[in-house]
Amino acid sequence: MIKYVIENESVILVSGGTGISPTLSLVRHFLRNGGASSDKFKMKNIYLSWSSHELDSFLILEELLDEIVETGTNGIIKIFLHITGDYGIRKLKVENIYPNLAKHSPKFVKIIPDRHNVYSLIEAVVKENPGNTYGIAAIGSRSLTRQARRTTNYWNKSNTFEKRINYYEGQLFFLEL
Repeated sequence: MIKYVIENESVILVSGGTGISPTLSLVRHFLRNGGASSDKFKMKNIYLSWSSHELDSFLILEELLDEIVETGTNGIIKIFLHITGDYGIRKLKVENIYPNLAKHSPKFVKIIPDRHNVYSLIEAVVKENPGNTYGIAAIGSRSLTRQARRTTNYWNKSNTFEKRINYYEGQLFFLEL
């Protein structure tokens, strides 16, 4: 269950499409508790990586981004938005989607015109936060969660001298009508 990811100090949330919903709840929980640690809640920083085919989908984050700026947590929350649709976009700027962020130095949000690279994300998190406990939660399609799980397993086997990455999975269920 993905809710246990909060027991780690550095949290990686990988979501695809509508899988963003449960991850937003975790980020909001972090914001509303001021990042305070407890026995079960140890998060110090969050890395949110979300992929979507539709550029307009990213507008859902506007309110959350405003809250991140207001609470001053833009140094401990990083957001990577992966646009996977065929837009022919290579140099899209954050300000094009979120004009309000232009005045707040939107460096905590990056737009990437490609799919998730879970290995590079894990590598960056471990490098930026040495000695932390790490957890990755993947919520989305079966292929996304499989890729994240396999990448996490590969990381743990290849980096025996690093701290282990804990893996948590959430699956989306589609109703057929």
